[in-house]
Amino acid sequence: MLLLPFIKYLVKIAQLVIKDKKNDNLKFSNVALNELKQMCDNVEEMYSIAIDILSNGKFEELDRLSKLEEMTDEYKEKFSAKHFERLSQENWSMELGAYYITIISQIERVGDHIVNIGFSTKNPTGDQNLYVKHY
Repeated sequence: MLLLPFIKYLVKIAQLVIKDKKNDNLKFSNVALNELKQMCDNVEEMYSIAIDILSNGKFEELDRLSKLEEMTDEYKEKFSAKHFERLSQENWSMELGAYYITIISQIERVGDHIVNIGFSTKNPTGDQNLYVKHY
């Protein structure tokens, strides 16, 4: 099934968040939670677009899907930099920081899988670099 990697990564993310909630000493700041929400919202939109492409043949949405994936990559870079800034200011622990980096990396990987699924409608490998527009 094409969505299996997506589901596995969501489970990993959920496990990390649940583990975090069990330890009262580890709490993400509102800023960090907002960053995670931005990434998740972006990936959720990507998922909706990919489903529309697969279900309804809306290949014109492939460019939008690609742009959202690039945005997810940019979020990962931007939020990683902010994370290291927070660490240097000792605003949170190394353990919490490790969770945060793992979570944003997994969200970004989910986005990669979704874009590959969307582009697999035009290229069996899902590689968007090999895609030639025909619409």
